[in-house]
Amino acid sequence: MIVGIFNLPTALSFVGLILSILACIFSFNKYIELSIICLMYAGLADLFDGFLARKLKIKTEEKMFGIQIDSIIDMASFGLVPVIILLHYGFNTIIAYILFFIYCCCAAMRLAYFNCLKLKDNKEIKYYTGLPVTYSALIIPLAFISSGFLPDYIFEIVIYIIILIISLLFILKIPILKPRGVFYILFPIIAVVLSIYWIGVMITRYY
Repeated sequence: MIVGIFNLPTALSFVGLILSILACIFSFNKYIELSIICLMYAGLADLFDGFLARKLKIKTEEKMFGIQIDSIIDMASFGLVPVIILLHYGFNTIIAYILFFIYCCCAAMRLAYFNCLKLKDNKEIKYYTGLPVTYSALIIPLAFISSGFLPDYIFEIVIYIIILIISLLFILKIPILKPRGVFYILFPIIAVVLSIYWIGVMITRYY
């Protein structure tokens, strides 16, 4: 009775989208630490929805739908949400705007390329071509740690450089090892450790 296809991988994809919306809400209300945490777990949801899709025996139609919905959510979650968080943090300069334009355009280009590649050849691969946009959910929270010990102007430069590098990595034809095995344990551990750090920062700042 509804359009689209709903299964367990898709449900997890929507969990990631909800977490990304929460990241926007928290950043709008100046709870940057909580927005960063939500962004990280949105990244984990994206990591594991693909894992589930590969493990479950789903039909070809479900796979094709999964490719499309995953990329649409990725553009929102890891293309636009990091920009929204950075804007609410205070990156409101012309340089920042230009870099945000570049970042979002490169993310869209990378996702469109990925979709074309998957539709053309749906075989399992060991390496990605270019950096998956999901990696911004790990790189940006790690970069934000430097805000605690760098002067504001240095931190601003660091973020500008990282955004530019990530943007270029999205579209450069370089092999990036696809997560497998131990990475599905390592990434959640990193997310938990960073969550504890950011909660500690938030408690210190407000209390």
